[in-house]
Amino acid sequence: MKKNSDNFVDVVGFQFEKIHTGVIAWLLDSERSPLDIHQLEKIARRLGTDAVFPEGAELEKIKAKREYSFDRSLRIDLVLELEFKDHPKSFVLIECKTDSDVRIEQLKKSEEKFLSKKPGIPYSVTVLALGAGQCTLKHQLPKIQKRGFHAVDLKEAVEIFSKLPIAPEIKTYHDWIASLQAESERTEKIFDFLSRVDNPWDASLIDAGYRWRFPIYYLIYNKLRDYLEEGPYKNWAIYSGSNNPVMSWDGGTLINSKKINLFWEFNDNDLCLKAELTEENKEFWEELRQSLIKLCASCPITGKETNKRRGTWVKAYKWGFNFCEEKPQDIIEKIKKIIGDVHPRLKTLGFHPPNGA
Repeated sequence: MKKNSDNFVDVVGFQFEKIHTGVIAWLLDSERSPLDIHQLEKIARRLGTDAVFPEGAELEKIKAKREYSFDRSLRIDLVLELEFKDHPKSFVLIECKTDSDVRIEQLKKSEEKFLSKKPGIPYSVTVLALGAGQCTLKHQLPKIQKRGFHAVDLKEAVEIFSKLPIAPEIKTYHDWIASLQAESERTEKIFDFLSRVDNPWDASLIDAGYRWRFPIYYLIYNKLRDYLEEGPYKNWAIYSGSNNPVMSWDGGTLINSKKINLFWEFNDNDLCLKAELTEENKEFWEELRQSLIKLCASCPITGKETNKRRGTWVKAYKWGFNFCEEKPQDIIEKIKKIIGDVHPRLKTLGFHPPNGA
């Protein structure tokens, strides 16, 4: 993206969810859409589930409503109201995420509110993740699907909405598709862009369409996770910590006899070995921290001990990375060496997996 781009999404800001729900609402509302009802049905089926399409029913109309409100307590980003011939209505509830985290709790609340207001009505619940928030979707996907919810990420959204038979002069649609495709390219080429700058805060990244700070780090972590999933250290979760973008290794939690949880986590540029403390075990932490520092300092990959901090989640040791100078493959090899060396040796300090494995 260039500074003088006249794409309306770039002008207003890709990160604003109402832009995307606005275009989708216009595109899928049968009274306004440039598409016919058969084309609209194909799209609606990709966004919803079979539960909202009665077998053999003829779809006659779609009403698309943004900021759908049951009362003052909850608004759903976009609701598709499907009207059929000789069948009752059904609804597709869509929560849109650009750069904010996908949270299954929000989907549950939308479902609960719908059921309280429209019991017995066919419905489906979908999360549509179009920006950096798509990176927070992957580790939650099994739970989302198990609940019966549906998820559409950026890649699938491009597949669903691009190449529709819409006239070139309808700039709203073509601008929006171009913005989705540009975001997809930014997602895939984050390390290519980083290699051209000195740090992830460089203003030229903004000119290229990236958004500081969490979105950039989410994309970095997402690319690292792709490589990590190919090796022994799988199941990394990406999410927002209290003040930092985070990627934690779900399979790396350990616990000792004092009920101190130890875990691996990326915070900004650092891979950290952290502990979760409680009031009952804080008194044991300082002695254990010194043992952890000594153990980690013997790792072949150089790191450093962290400053003493109070709180529930505290760092014991960290290894820094330069995402602009180091290639992702080289970063991954260092991560493997760090975890491969340190993690097994934590057993010597009395740590083991919570399940006893």
